[in-house]
Amino acid sequence: MLPAVIGVSHADQIGRLRQICPRAVPRAQLIGDYCWERITHSLGRRDLYRAGMGVGAGRRLVVINSTWSEHSLLGRHPDLPLKLVTALPADEFAVALVLHPNVWIRHSRQRVFARLRREMDAGLLVLPPEEGWRAALIASDWVVGDHGSTTFYAAGLERVLLLAATGLDELDPASPTADFGRNAERLDPDGDLLDQLLTAAEKHAPESLQEIFDRQVGMRGTAGRRHQEAMYPFFARRNIPLPTDPPEPDPVPVPRPERTSGPTTYEVAGEVLPDDSVALRRWPVAARRPIEEPRGFLAVTDLEVYSVWKATAAVLARTVLDAEPAPADWLHDHIQDSSSGLDVAVVALGDDRALLLLRRGGVLLEAHAPQPWGEPRPRLDPLLLGAAVNVWLTAARTADELTTRGLVVRTGSRAVKVSFTAPPRVRP
Repeated sequence: MLPAVIGVSHADQIGRLRQICPRAVPRAQLIGDYCWERITHSLGRRDLYRAGMGVGAGRRLVVINSTWSEHSLLGRHPDLPLKLVTALPADEFAVALVLHPNVWIRHSRQRVFARLRREMDAGLLVLPPEEGWRAALIASDWVVGDHGSTTFYAAGLERVLLLAATGLDELDPASPTADFGRNAERLDPDGDLLDQLLTAAEKHAPESLQEIFDRQVGMRGTAGRRHQEAMYPFFARRNIPLPTDPPEPDPVPVPRPERTSGPTTYEVAGEVLPDDSVALRRWPVAARRPIEEPRGFLAVTDLEVYSVWKATAAVLARTVLDAEPAPADWLHDHIQDSSSGLDVAVVALGDDRALLLLRRGGVLLEAHAPQPWGEPRPRLDPLLLGAAVNVWLTAARTADELTTRGLVVRTGSRAVKVSFTAPPRVRP
């Protein structure tokens, strides 16, 4: 039994339908792609969507997309999300995952989140199946995917694109999607992931995939009217007239990704630059995952529960503002603990203030990130601050230099100026 109308998004699909099922061709109707029209209608809200994803302060967004089946990205490389989220510097990149609804239906919401717990604890954002994937695409800078439609739309948006799986084993070889799989750049999941992303951005030639995308999505700008014309003859039987005006695409909603409290342990590497600023990179450490090739020292928050990381950390930060004991007491308790190897302990005092205690000399300092004129108030991450001070001291610099000149902390393209003050002297 044939449906009354078979909607297609491009005229070429009618030709392919003729080869597969000639009887269906008279029922085929070119209606375009209203989903694509909602995406393009929402492009001006990119900054809003990035804010909804928590992507700001110079960070760039990598969206991982996996369709379903054994040929999908997760079917071929189930550990790729964890590899990506722990391979990319956390202050420069955010990583989000979009899964095909069939994945959620087959495995259930509970099992999907249980499977992704380590990845989410390392910072992975997960878009729920109901909504968010289109906004995430608009917010993205890179897309790592497979032959799913989300990845295909990313090509239409001219995002930097890498395929970790092609799906060529299950696709019609004559389809644009198969052609897309043959021509898009590849990602080697076992290679240097950061280097591959940066190289792909340098070589990015979005026009190379546009002709393929254009063969899949046709009649742009008319999909609303064409959908109405296809659907309302059925409604007319219930005396529902065809509206006079075609629908305007609604902007897609702000994404609300699922997330946990985020990383509690980082590997940190850094250096003091010739201008006396400190450049840092932090990589999340996945829970109970062995560190095979150390990239630097460990910095942990007080929320870390894995005792091995806490016992070997050089930097410890308390991130909860309303906590006990008092900040200075908490700092002294941890620095004086003979079982710890801490060099720097930090307590957050506010979004832009922190208190530090240095093991070397027992120096107590208050740090403040002043708000530059005409710019938003900076956020001073206490763990990042402690790591920067540790790099500074490791380079044989002194606490006195911090109080006299301050410190500029650099992560990627972002720089935060920090001033330091010692405790006021108490008169006898």
